[in-house]
Amino acid sequence: MEKPLVLVSHAPPDKIRDAVAKHFGDEANVRFLPDLSGTERDAALRNARAVITYHPIRDLGIDEIALLDNCQLIQCLTAGIDYLPLSEMPPHIPVAYNAGAYAEPMSEHVVAMALAASKRLTVEHNNMRAGDFNQFLPTKKIRGATCGVLGFGETGREVAQRIQRRHETLSRFFSLLELDDDIQRKDIEGIEHHLSRETVQALEDLATFFESRPELLKKFLNGRTPAE
Repeated sequence: MEKPLVLVSHAPPDKIRDAVAKHFGDEANVRFLPDLSGTERDAALRNARAVITYHPIRDLGIDEIALLDNCQLIQCLTAGIDYLPLSEMPPHIPVAYNAGAYAEPMSEHVVAMALAASKRLTVEHNNMRAGDFNQFLPTKKIRGATCGVLGFGETGREVAQRIQRRHETLSRFFSLLELDDDIQRKDIEGIEHHLSRETVQALEDLATFFESRPELLKKFLNGRTPAE
């Protein structure tokens, strides 16, 4: 039985090529369209059972899309396909998208924009460029505020987790160290938005480590040198 042909419309780096080929293994033949030309390219388009692409119209063009006689799926790598005029796609081919694919970087962007808005970053930056340093107008405080997430898809869930998890992790960790509540509040407010995801995860793991080993935590606390 002949293996189905999976056609990739772009030329990814070798590492990604190898990963795609490894994923399909013996289940399919994988070809990369930029490697093909002439009649070989036309034959691949006609025989392809599935096409992996970022933007089918941009990557293939209307004329080549019309050659997809045996195609049963166009898989877009983008998180959405609102840019794609579906009326120009062959009606017999389902088009799928990669929902949530970029949730993590998008959530970082959303959180950064929310912080910039709450601290009037753009406004005050432009004022400073104009020579106006306004150090007396208070900005909104993040601590204790309510974050409303409209649209709770992959990106929305990632935003909610990113905003809430940092504060909870730091509070949990500092409480284990028996730091004063007021010190915790000030320090968390000062650093929580500057920590990488990796650092937050490391602190979360360290808190779990100490919580599961109370005797070790007690030994650590007893051996600490008081701050001067």
